Amino acid sequence: MKDRGRTEQKILDAVGKIVKEKDFDALGINAIAEEAGVAKVLIYRYFGNFEGLLREWALGTHYWPTQVETGTPDFSSLSLLEVKKKAEEVFIGQLDSLEKKDLLRKIIRWHLSSGHPVSKEIMAKVEEDGIHLMDAFKSRCDSELDLDALISILIGGIYYLSLISDQADVFNTIPLNHPEGRMRIRDGISQWLDMLFKEIRD
Repeated sequence: MKDRGRTEQKILDAVGKIVKEKDFDALGINAIAEEAGVAKVLIYRYFGNFEGLLREWALGTHYWPTQVETGTPDFSSLSLLEVKKKAEEVFIGQLDSLEKKDLLRKIIRWHLSSGHPVSKEIMAKVEEDGIHLMDAFKSRCDSELDLDALISILIGGIYYLSLISDQADVFNTIPLNHPEGRMRIRDGISQWLDMLFKEIRD
């Protein structure tokens, strides 16, 4: 079983390496088997088919690193100040993850453009995780504001600025690929949450 586990990991690593160095278009059973140095029959044996392999690999990519590592926070026992701090950790953690991981940005572009059934399945899982987090947040925060919409705008901004940074150095005067610009975006997330929490009742 240990040998199988190591071989499965080699195959999954090969998928990531091909996508990172080339792109999703370069993926295929033959290319993956060659990169992993295994017989392609093992891919079918361990993952069922190409879609099964792609699904398992993509599900291993964390979209919400803080939530994945620690589980959905229990906001009910926290003060509003602590809830705000936890929210900052989640959103800035997402920004940091997108900035550092070229591969994650490629995966998101694939989701946006491919229409692949596995992509739709993965996005549904990401949405499910996000809903759990949002429900936990809203259960603690009493407000007449449309929190779903406001948080969606914040998340969408984080995604867009991270993705466009590969194509443009500046967005709305902010130098996206410079430490100063990155710090301004982090500060902007904190300021957005400051304004939001002024309208949330304890």
